Amino acid sequence: DTCTPPILPEGMTYDEVKAFFVKNFTEMADEAAEYGFDVVWEFEPGFMINEPKNVKWILDHVTAPNFSLLFDTCHAYNCALGHRHIEAGCKLEGSVNEFIDMVAGRIGLVHLIDCDGTLNDTGTSTHAPFGDGNIDFDSVIPHLLNEGGYKGDWWAIDLCEWPNAWAVTEDCFKFVDALNKKYCKDC
Repeated sequence: DTCTPPILPEGMTYDEVKAFFVKNFTEMADEAAEYGFDVVWEFEPGFMINEPKNVKWILDHVTAPNFSLLFDTCHAYNCALGHRHIEAGCKLEGSVNEFIDMVAGRIGLVHLIDCDGTLNDTGTSTHAPFGDGNIDFDSVIPHLLNEGGYKGDWWAIDLCEWPNAWAVTEDCFKFVDALNKKYCKDC
């Protein structure tokens, strides 16, 4: 991630901040490529550059073939709502699926988890167990696979900062396993 909250540093414009991260991510991707590794960037409301159009802009300007996006459904939901955007007017009426369309072909890894549209006390997305949020996974999963072009062999269940996550992990696994059986060709 960008490791800094979505607050412009004193004396910098947003364009300068975006250029900084293009340079930083490009250098990281180049160094990782020397070792045969990929770099995936996780955007979220709690960190700099979370507006969907600017996430896409970064992807368009970091041209390293081993650089892609870590697409967290919860963060995508909240970023589409406009949480903690520096630049106004960047909400997405089409929510998660519209975000997927914007970054299609550049999704390197997926975190699946539900979201109720709130932020937690650290200023990032509340990762809610499946069914406790508003994401329509029967729409999002086929969209990730078909329109988004996600080709990964797996996705992660992300219960980051959920209190007593172990108590809901088995139910979350069963939910995702049912999605796998319904939508994945080789599960």
